[in-house]
Amino acid sequence: MDKGRPVLGRIKRAAEGVRRIYHRRVADRLAARDRERAPAKAGGRTRLAFVLKEITYLKAFMPLVRLWEERYRIVFFVYREDEKATSPIRNRRHLERLEPYTRYWFRSAADLAEQCREEGIVNLITLEAMPLAEEPYTDHGFNVYVITHMTDFNRTLDWYYDKVRFILFHSAYMAGEHAARDREGKFRYTGYSQYLALPELDRKIILGKYDLPEDRRFLFVFGPQKKFYGETKRFIRWLGAYARERGYVLLYKTRKKNPVTPHLRWLLRGCRAFYDESYDPPTSLELMSVSDAVVNFDSTGIQEIVMLEKRVLNLHVKRGYRGMDDLYEEAPVKDLPLETDRARLFRELDALMEDGPADGMRRLKQAYFPHEAVIRRNYLDLEATFVRE
Repeated sequence: MDKGRPVLGRIKRAAEGVRRIYHRRVADRLAARDRERAPAKAGGRTRLAFVLKEITYLKAFMPLVRLWEERYRIVFFVYREDEKATSPIRNRRHLERLEPYTRYWFRSAADLAEQCREEGIVNLITLEAMPLAEEPYTDHGFNVYVITHMTDFNRTLDWYYDKVRFILFHSAYMAGEHAARDREGKFRYTGYSQYLALPELDRKIILGKYDLPEDRRFLFVFGPQKKFYGETKRFIRWLGAYARERGYVLLYKTRKKNPVTPHLRWLLRGCRAFYDESYDPPTSLELMSVSDAVVNFDSTGIQEIVMLEKRVLNLHVKRGYRGMDDLYEEAPVKDLPLETDRARLFRELDALMEDGPADGMRRLKQAYFPHEAVIRRNYLDLEATFVRE
């Protein structure tokens, strides 16, 4: 028995308690400051309020802010509790993007609803309806829009369907069988708003931002989830070796909840590893856009890969449901089993890195998702449904 583990656990819990107290005080100061800065509610343009429960929502929100800020007043409601790694209060560097806009801070769905009532704010843009989907609140006649996130709606749709006005899907394909359940005509197949950023991606700027060489080729890897490390480490070792042998730069992208451990860092020696350094534009979109090909481990990032029309090799690690199964069955997506050996992986990677247009991926994009120009038009069409103040 490891007698030191309970002691370490107590130390960790105490440190978490101190961190939460610190973040609570910071949130209180920011909330008071932002409340003083908020303009009077009377008159002016119609307001659109973006509800920021997690910092990652900026991926979906900021392209819409740029689309609408000239015609509407943009307001942010920021979640103030220190709940998880993606809580906004833990990511204040990214909150700097919101400084030009009015910000209010909320603790719960009920608190959010009450502040909206007091300020006369009606139009709310949310991601997966959070926190309204999971907490009780009084509806004061809100006009709520829900941007669905990848495949999360398969779990959460029933929580919020009756509470909102429109549910915005990435495409009709993504809605799937749920479309038959749309009894009130709430579904809109707008496309995912984060892809409005695609035309803005500039290779030279991105290479400079991430200190990447201009004269090298890049292989982007969507790192596997931590629970799959045991069965995927040999692939990570082989991918690192492949990049070193061929002279490519491997760009390994993961999230902090799936950390690059010291062992993984050794396997990826000579490669570059990234967490989410930016949400506007997202780091994954930026790095993939400058890459020649992508390796995926059953991530929902397959949608981003298709939208960027990148050649892809997928390693099938998720047993049973993995989401967007139809995409993996398409011929342009090379879907390999875990039984794949080193020699075959290297052959497939060599074929993947061959020069030439990714025509097959362009066909998949056209078949499964709207083009970014269509996404823009669809969101502009939503303006007819805003409640005017």
